[in-house]
This record gives sequence, C-alpha cells and structure tokens, in this order.
Amino acid sequence: MAKRTPIPVRFDEAVAARLAVFAGAHPGLSLSSAVNLLVDEGLRMHEHPGVTFRNGPTGRRASLVGGPDVWEIIRAVRSARGAEPELAEDALLTLVGDNTGVSSRLVRTALRYWAAYPVEVDAEISAADDAELAAERAWRREQGLLSGQLARPAATPTMNEILDRIEARGEGRVGLQQAIEDLEAERR
Repeated sequence: MAKRTPIPVRFDEAVAARLAVFAGAHPGLSLSSAVNLLVDEGLRMHEHPGVTFRNGPTGRRASLVGGPDVWEIIRAVRSARGAEPELAEDALLTLVGDNTGVSSRLVRTALRYWAAYPVEVDAEISAADDAELAAERAWRREQGLLSGQLARPAATPTMNEILDRIEARGEGRVGLQQAIEDLEAERR
C-alpha cells in the first residue's frame, strides 16, 4: 500500500455535500479515500487529456471520452500488431481506429495512458479475457446440453457390479486393461 501523507483541506459546503453523496454511493469508500480517488483521477485526466473514468463491473476504470475503455483499445492494438507484425506505426493506429471507431489521436491517447499505468490496464485486459473465457465455456456447456451431445454422468459401479459384469460375459478371465475398456464401451 502506498504511503499516505495527511494534508489538511477545506471544502466549500456544496462540494463537501457532493463528496459525501459520492462516498455514500460507493460502499466501502470513506470520505478520505473518495477524495484520494477523485484527486488521483483528476490528475490523471489532466495528464492525459481525452481520458475519463467510468464505473463498471470491475470498478472504476480509465475510458476515452465518448469512446471505449482504454483497455479495449490496448487489446485491439495488441491484436492488430499480432495479425500485422510488419504494419507501420501510422497504419497500425489507423487500422485500430477504424476497427474501434475512434480517431488515431484517441488511440495514441490510450497508448500514452497505458504506458503510464500498464499494470492497471493489463489487469483490466486479463479480467476481460477471463470473463470472456468463462462465458464461452458456459455457452458451450449449454449448447451441448441443448443439442443432446452431453452424456449423462455415468454412475460409478461398485466392485461387486464390475465383477458380476465380468462373470456374466462368460469369457473367463480378462486382464485389467480389457475390463476397463469393456466398461468404458458400456458407458458410451
């Protein structure tokens, strides 16, 4: 955790009231941490014109004004670079801009923000990748069930049931591997 420096600050009554409403709307956020968050975001927006902050499922995150989140642009840049490794920088920015619907200037703004805060942006990309993978897996399971391709889980037979099946075959003794293969064939 970063070292905190106490700084006495006085707020106009209207600002203090709005700050209290903001902190109240964000559970777990004290007035002090709300001030820290908003000042930090304000300084980042000052350092990176064109960047703003939005609430979302993963908390507050950097976004482009009137556009997508910064992490979405960075992921698009990585994808485009992977698909077109020989593409010149300006052409890469144009390609990403065309694919995301933002200007090359805003793509560059997202790149500069990422360069300043790579851990934060990369964490958003990882969270999005994980959520997409989980959603795809759930969809595949659902589709498998709906299409009847998922077999019902086979009940695990008892040892006596296994021995009874082997004995009922009347083929005499079989090796362990053959017994396993036979049981797997029965389950299909």
